[in-house]
Amino acid sequence: PEIIDLGDVVVGTSSQYHMTVYNASNCSLHYRLKIKLEPSDDPTRLYNVPLTGKQALQVDCSQTELASRALQTIRLTARPGRRVGYKFTIFYELLRTSFLASDGSAGEEVAQSEMA
Repeated sequence: PEIIDLGDVVVGTSSQYHMTVYNASNCSLHYRLKIKLEPSDDPTRLYNVPLTGKQALQVDCSQTELASRALQTIRLTARPGRRVGYKFTIFYELLRTSFLASDGSAGEEVAQSEMA
């Protein structure tokens, strides 16, 4: 997994980062991105940061389909609500895979898996 440091973002402002994902498979992938707030590495800082309403990290498009062998750029927006260190993990959940069968007909496979 790649670590992305968005740097310091002042409370009340926002910072954007563009993340590129690549589908190396031979089939289209329908997926959903999920964001998880990780516990603080610093035991003196407690993470009681509510993620309701405006989240500290927002994803431009959280559910979409990515064609085979295609790149997609996803915009992340950091918008801190409190003056603490934030650490997030972004997961994807594979919802559906569309593929071309060996006889040339289209098929669809449903998969519920989560990867870090």
